[in-house]
Amino acid sequence: MLYALATSANFLIVLASIMLGIGWGTTYTLSPIVLAHITSIENRIFHFTLLSITVMGGFGLTPILASVTNKVGFSLKEMFYSDAIICVFAGLIFLFISNKLRFCYKSVKHGNCSKLSLIMVMKILHSKARLPIIMVLIGASIFSGMNNFQTVFANERNLNYANYFLVYTVTVIISRLILIRFKGGNNPYMTISILQSLMFGAIFLFLIINDSTVLYSIVALLFAVGYGGSYPLLVAMVTNDAEPTLLPQTLQLFGLFYFVGIFGFPLIIGLIIVKINTSIALFLVAILALIEASMAAYRGYNRVKDP
Repeated sequence: MLYALATSANFLIVLASIMLGIGWGTTYTLSPIVLAHITSIENRIFHFTLLSITVMGGFGLTPILASVTNKVGFSLKEMFYSDAIICVFAGLIFLFISNKLRFCYKSVKHGNCSKLSLIMVMKILHSKARLPIIMVLIGASIFSGMNNFQTVFANERNLNYANYFLVYTVTVIISRLILIRFKGGNNPYMTISILQSLMFGAIFLFLIINDSTVLYSIVALLFAVGYGGSYPLLVAMVTNDAEPTLLPQTLQLFGLFYFVGIFGFPLIIGLIIVKINTSIALFLVAILALIEASMAAYRGYNRVKDP
């Protein structure tokens, strides 16, 4: 509402940004934590994948809706009013189901408490789960760097960002639905490496294309398959690599590193875009994708060598 009421870049914008960061950030952070509390360990990967599908659906379809409504005459102010109404509606839904969530929580056996401490964090980072946790930080940075600034990248190339988000959203939802029960085959890390190599290829292709809508759609397709397919497998891997007694804490730390990448990396990319140019920003994202794919390949290769 404050964004809609603001007439310039004044105090209201600052206050609105603080409120948005607290509200959206807390909601986004608590969603997987709540989900972990109301589902059994056996079904957790399945439900986390479903959560990621719905998040990607909202993330990808909203820019398309914004583009369409802008073309039919809706102003930015009216879009913010619409967003405010949706927020209230979502809050009412959660209020309505809160009692059922409490019932689910009481009916599920949880095992160890998922409370984190510095000692537990150090234990987790010295376990095999360290690699997927670092990888999810890099992957979240790649995702936020590529998608959060897609309107800027597209405008520079005279492309319609709605095309990217349409292809990306449809592809990532389909790929995650296909892989919802898939654990990566005999060597999951090699599978992750292949998918992330596609992600790197998409970013590299985006660096060299001009105003081709076809190539732009291929970029979105490859990035969606690469990121959309590898993330659920990475969740499965951190679950498999975690110490059994530290599984709840490992999942929580995994989520924390994901949010650091999602929330923190756009600041770096934004500064690079403003101070230098978009090509350097995309090049950095591509390098991160190559690093992540190499990390997965290294773990997969060592697994092959193990007796």
